[in-house]
Amino acid sequence: MARLITAARPAPRRPLVGLALSWTAGLGAAYLWPAIPAGVALASAALCGAAALVLRPRPVAWLAHGAVLLTALTHGLVAQPGRRADDIARWLQGSSRYFDLVLRVSSAPARQRGDETNPGGWRWRGVVEAVRTSDTEWRSAWGHIEVWMADVTGQPDPAYGDRWRIGAVVRRGEDGRLRLFARGPAERLRRNGGSPLVAWCYRQRDRARDALRRGIEDWTGPAEIIPAMMLGYREEVPDELRERFLRTGTAHVFAISGLHVGMFSVVLAAALRTVGVPRRWWGAALIPLLALYTVATGGSVSALRAFAIAAVWWLSPVVRRRPDLPTALAAAALLILAIAPSQIAEPGFWYSFIVVAGLAALTPPIESAVLAAMGWTEVEPPRDVASLWHTVGRTAGRGLLRLVAASLAAWIASSPLTAYTGHQISPAALPGNLLVIPVSFLIVLTGCISLVAGLASEWLAVTLNHANAAICAGLVRGVDAIFALPGSHFAVLAPPLWATGLMYGAIAGLLLFEGRVRLTLLIAAAVVATAGLVRYVADDHARIVLAPPDLAPAILLDAPGERDDWLISPGPAWRAERLVRWLRSCGVDRLDAMVIPVLDANHAGAAPAVLARIPTRRILVPAGRVQSRIVGRLLDDWRRQNRRLVTLAEADEGTLPGAIVWDVWHPPRHAPSARSADGGLWLRIARGRVAILLAGPATPAQVDSIERVPFDPVATVVLIERQGTPADHAWRRLLGAKTLIEHARDREPMRTPPASLWLPPP
Repeated sequence: MARLITAARPAPRRPLVGLALSWTAGLGAAYLWPAIPAGVALASAALCGAAALVLRPRPVAWLAHGAVLLTALTHGLVAQPGRRADDIARWLQGSSRYFDLVLRVSSAPARQRGDETNPGGWRWRGVVEAVRTSDTEWRSAWGHIEVWMADVTGQPDPAYGDRWRIGAVVRRGEDGRLRLFARGPAERLRRNGGSPLVAWCYRQRDRARDALRRGIEDWTGPAEIIPAMMLGYREEVPDELRERFLRTGTAHVFAISGLHVGMFSVVLAAALRTVGVPRRWWGAALIPLLALYTVATGGSVSALRAFAIAAVWWLSPVVRRRPDLPTALAAAALLILAIAPSQIAEPGFWYSFIVVAGLAALTPPIESAVLAAMGWTEVEPPRDVASLWHTVGRTAGRGLLRLVAASLAAWIASSPLTAYTGHQISPAALPGNLLVIPVSFLIVLTGCISLVAGLASEWLAVTLNHANAAICAGLVRGVDAIFALPGSHFAVLAPPLWATGLMYGAIAGLLLFEGRVRLTLLIAAAVVATAGLVRYVADDHARIVLAPPDLAPAILLDAPGERDDWLISPGPAWRAERLVRWLRSCGVDRLDAMVIPVLDANHAGAAPAVLARIPTRRILVPAGRVQSRIVGRLLDDWRRQNRRLVTLAEADEGTLPGAIVWDVWHPPRHAPSARSADGGLWLRIARGRVAILLAGPATPAQVDSIERVPFDPVATVVLIERQGTPADHAWRRLLGAKTLIEHARDREPMRTPPASLWLPPP
């Protein structure tokens, strides 16, 4: 571990590295305890031991590291949400609740585009100042919350520093964050609050965006990508374009992070060198400028992490210390985790530090191994024209090799964490980053020159913007080509946390050990990878996966193979993004069918967004007249897009790979229905001796119709988006079903539903 972090043999003494490891171990224990106490204790002891090894201390230093660990453990427990008496998280009962809140806008509000099913609005971060429920008076409160506020006619637009009184539903997301959804009118209480410096930074950011888009406003793509890449306006990037970058592992260019801070550091350092500032004092000029840039781009968590690392790095020469990457990482981690302990649970925190550590630890050995295999030596000074061209070619080759090695190192370091948190593997990230990173730097450099040139000549700024737009358009075409490559990206089931830790342990072992130990690790890794691949290819399991309660009534039929899964009941439009993430977590990157059991917006609203993100072969809908105007427009759009629409009615049946059969119990093909619910789909899915009935709304018309159906045996009845009725219990007894499950949103179930209903092989 010491050699991995310091990337040197023997490891020099780096006190901050050891302290950072002990502090991280303590916070990790605080945020996981008591979920897996034995594992947490083991991991904490391992990190504390690694910290002591870094310092090579006397035995008494173990006591110091233990004290740091216990201090971090206490700090993490006390700093968790809901610990403070006035914390808004203490008021939240269950997953959601209606509140009246007084909030202060603490970020630059971003406008959200709307469509026919989802109205536009604003998204911003707020700080809670007071809270009231229906049965209490106003009370002082505290807490950070993410706000989505509808764009109501006649209501002023939110701005940084404003105070608002809003009545809305507050929900706790799967990541623990609180989110407020305000669809009704809200009242602005005060304007122009907050820090004047932050407000000034936001105004300059808006002016810079207008300057970067001057002359290319109608150029779809570059007009949104350039401000997003340079200033953090990610909300303006079209969803389809963002999806391509995301799936190819290159979406990090839209998040102000270490890449962007590094690019601006290089540009600013070059400017300081040009004007003759001594290298020692670069940090004194760079750190304030990078701080203003971080604040102006929204002060995102990723930008703050990158600024902390860069500030420690550039501050070293100012205090007469040699810049040291492991020490800079350790100091930044200590600073961030001391101020915001909750960052220990954020995937972005681990991405930032693991990728940077991976670049430092893996790039040199990869580059050295390739150079040794190619027989390249150090570049010699040229003696004549021929040797000059040879030297130029060799230097260019070394630069390209270094870029390839860095891209491979970043991919290796980030892939286990991407599989665990993002549920995908993107081999396309290797060629994608080789294209995106150099071109992104060129776009940032051209944009900076355009902003400076715009102060003297608008014509010159527009000319540079045109050139930048052409570069950006080429980048988009390149990403599109990589996205279309077979096998460029695929979704995977998230590995367990312990397996992710073992992956990083294996990478560390390959760097730490040599000879037979390294060979043994390579063989073991190859055996485990082969066994996993064989198990994946030969997997014949099938299951019906019930979505989490906040996504009910969505259901996934997970059939054997990758191309035969069904999504049943996508749900309303406002849950589309969350639904796509859930499908990715189930290993779904394509669907055989999307089944819409009821033709209304509550069951079909999310369908367009899912279809845009996940390739789907066909759409299955129940027979009958469409009552909902929204669904009617959706069906007309899908027909114009030549999507395959299949109408299902009573007695329809079919098969899926893995000996799965399905048949329709309702609705009758030609029976009229006064409501969409009357024509709801009842679908029976069976494999071998196990059959499951997915039953829609139980209206009187359906009761009369279903009682005439000759019943086939089922083991489980799943009630979609409704509660059980006496008729359901009668059907359960008639069918011989052992289980009756209610799968509905915001309702107390008859029993806790299982996560999956397995369909064993016949």
